[in-house]
Amino acid sequence: MEEAPDLKREAGRMKIGGLSSILKCTNRWGARMNWWLKVFAHVVALAMFGLMSYAAFVQPSGAWPLAVAAIFIVFIANLDRFSEISASTSGISATVREAKSKIAELKNMIQLTAEFQMHALQSANRWGGAKEERYEYFLQNIKKILRDADFNETEVSKIQEEFWDTYVKFDYAHHILGGAYIPKSDDKALMEEWESLRSIENTPSSETIRKFLQKHGEENELREQFLDAYEYYEKNQRHKDFDLWKRRSDVPPLFGKHSS
Repeated sequence: MEEAPDLKREAGRMKIGGLSSILKCTNRWGARMNWWLKVFAHVVALAMFGLMSYAAFVQPSGAWPLAVAAIFIVFIANLDRFSEISASTSGISATVREAKSKIAELKNMIQLTAEFQMHALQSANRWGGAKEERYEYFLQNIKKILRDADFNETEVSKIQEEFWDTYVKFDYAHHILGGAYIPKSDDKALMEEWESLRSIENTPSSETIRKFLQKHGEENELREQFLDAYEYYEKNQRHKDFDLWKRRSDVPPLFGKHSS
């Protein structure tokens, strides 16, 4: 009978041990479930980015809501990281660093989406696509979203330069040099020089084109207007005369005779 207290203590320890095992098991399952939920959230986000890519070609205006939704899902999937705030100074500092890191990731995703949108809009349906006013509307909205996401003007300008202006400058150069019309000339050197000015990877400046036209006596009033407009765009990243820009296909072919 004297051993009864020991047996009770042992039984108590067994109960506590069993409860502890159950809690550990529950925590492990909880961690696994949390991990799988995060994986699922990221898969859904990736799927939305895929739909965004498709929407950018079919209906560009529908791509931004998908991008925002995907970014929000990624944010929610990592929300637990923001809630792990310790009362200690080092804990708070670590959480602040983590938050800054996540904000940087979100900005990178927004930038990537903006770059893709600009590239998709400009490279799809190069001629005969949406009206010029529609393209300008999309450009200004994308730039507004970037500014709202705390991108400064230098960053916005750099993104526009690489993913939008590349195509605008090429279009100016392309049409000033005769558009789709190929000059008929037996002068091999002339044709090689003309061909060298028609690459989107190395689009000639307005000054380079002006010198070419002067060299071969191909200046005219309308071409000079477009050269001035092209030069203005190079310096300001916007059109000098939007109505003139819409008429770029009116520039006549070079050297009179031509084939299309």
